[in-house]
Order: sequence, then C-alpha cells, then structure tokens
Amino acid sequence: MKHLFFFVKKEFTLDFRQSTSIASILAYLLSVLFSVSLLFKNKHTAVSYSSVFLIIFLFTSILSSYRNFIRENSDNGLFNYIMYSPFIYVVGKMVYLIVLNFIVGLLLIGLFIMFNGNLIEDYLLFILNLFGLSVGLGALLTLVGYMSSKTDGNFALMSIMSFPLLLPLMIISAKLSVAAIQGISAMAGKYVVSLFSMDVIIISLSVILFQQIWTE
Repeated sequence: MKHLFFFVKKEFTLDFRQSTSIASILAYLLSVLFSVSLLFKNKHTAVSYSSVFLIIFLFTSILSSYRNFIRENSDNGLFNYIMYSPFIYVVGKMVYLIVLNFIVGLLLIGLFIMFNGNLIEDYLLFILNLFGLSVGLGALLTLVGYMSSKTDGNFALMSIMSFPLLLPLMIISAKLSVAAIQGISAMAGKYVVSLFSMDVIIISLSVILFQQIWTE
C-alpha cells in the first residue's frame, strides 16, 4: 500500500507539475460547453442532456489519459520496470486515472449546469453513475493507454482500441444518467449492478492482460 500510495502521488506530481496541464483541461471543457450551449440554447431533453454530458466526459477522459501516457518513453518504461512490480504499476495507474476522471467529472457537472441549466432530479444516482463510469474508464484506458505508448504514443490507436470496448459501458451509463435526470431511480437498480459488474470484469481483465505485456 505504501508503494501504491507513492506511485499515485508521483503520477499526480508529474502530470500537474505545470499549471498548463490544468489550464488545458479547463480550456477544453469551457470551449466545448460554450459551443454546446450555443447549439442547444438550453432546450435539452433528458436524452440529449445525458448524451452530450457523457460524450464530453468520455473525450475528456481519453485526452487526460493520453496526456498521462504520452510521457511513457523507453527511459521511463525502464525506470518503472525496475522500480515497480507490474501489479503496483497497473493498479497505481488505474487508481490515478479513476481519481482524475472522477474529479474532472465533478468539475464537468458544475460547468455543464452553468452553461446548459439543471435538469438533474437525482444527484446521488447521477454521481454514482459518474463514479462507476470513471472506474470503468480508468481501468480500460490504463491497459489501452499503455499499449498505445509502445507505438510512439499513437493517439489514433488508443481511440480505435478503446471505443469498441467502451460501448457497452457507455450504453449502461447512458441509461443510468437518463434515469437520474428524470428522477426514476427506483427502476435503475439493475443498471447500477450491471455497471459495477462490468467495472469488476474490466479491472480483472486489465490486471491479467497487463501481466502479459509488461515485459514488452
């Protein structure tokens, strides 16, 4: 746990060493949300509100993950290979990306409401859905991001490999977010179970498969 804590701390320190890292995320969110507000003019339905939010969150998560893995060159890879076990590395990366995605998601909720109004009826379910999605994204993008870093940081490869795998996760999350917006949380129990069951499957497969590509 001590090694895991220091690994996650190292990731945050390296990623946010410069204020431009935070500013780039904020600038991206503000520009996209401003464009969306001009397009919809606060005339969202529950489906459009949920869809736009999840799409923005997905692309922001992929960009944040790519920004983290782009510095994984051969020298850093050798250092990590010597200093950390594959389990500590993959779990540490997952924890970092999960926390990062969840924080960005909470920030996105505030900015989204500011630009597009508030249609959310059940905040608890909406945030629970955001956390479940952050866990799934963090686990999957850890594996895909590491693989793309071995191809000279090919962002296109990361996007192509991640989207088909993310599709079932996004479908379940979309149903949950619509339920939270419409305030029908009583019918959302099976989707909550499905979302977190998929998270467990993705985490397990990522840890198992990562052991096979670690030495590469």
